[in-house]
Amino acid sequence: ALIWARDDGSVRVVVITGAGDRAFCAGGDKHLDLPVLSTLGSAGMVADARIAQDTILRIRELGKPVIARVNGVAVGGGCDIALACDIVIASRTASFGEFWILRGILPAMGGGYFLPRLVGTHRAKELIFTGDRIDATEAERIGMINRVVEADELDEAVDALARRIAERSALALGISKKLIDVHAEGSLASYFEASA
Repeated sequence: ALIWARDDGSVRVVVITGAGDRAFCAGGDKHLDLPVLSTLGSAGMVADARIAQDTILRIRELGKPVIARVNGVAVGGGCDIALACDIVIASRTASFGEFWILRGILPAMGGGYFLPRLVGTHRAKELIFTGDRIDATEAERIGMINRVVEADELDEAVDALARRIAERSALALGISKKLIDVHAEGSLASYFEASA
């Protein structure tokens, strides 16, 4: 879908969300993932991580704004997907957490890259080291997300912002995104290399 959005000139803004109201993305299923991952070996685990990382890189490298419409729980890989987006608008019922440490693994989908840039190093370390989950109001307060709205206002808020952005110059949006991401943030690809 991200490749299609990249190549379709009529797409001006991309919105990523979860189905239903319970979760944006709850990350991997620990009961499914851990037994499967344990059979992969080191090379297989790196290859598996690269698939997820490729999705994150596609979000970041898409020359169009990407809005995360967080309608519920966003933990582990789900939290990292939200943080990879350019703008995050969340329902008041949403929550966020870097759950990786609770499984004894590192945030290989970019959490350790995005979070310090959003909330500062010390706060990021606390959230990553503890695996604590925070509600959307706290996530907004610390700068982890852009905005919190009531659950019944989420669609309207995301749609209004997406429409406003879509009215702007596509070329200027794409270049602005690249300037911010490349020049202000350093290399996500090198973060992924180090986490492998």
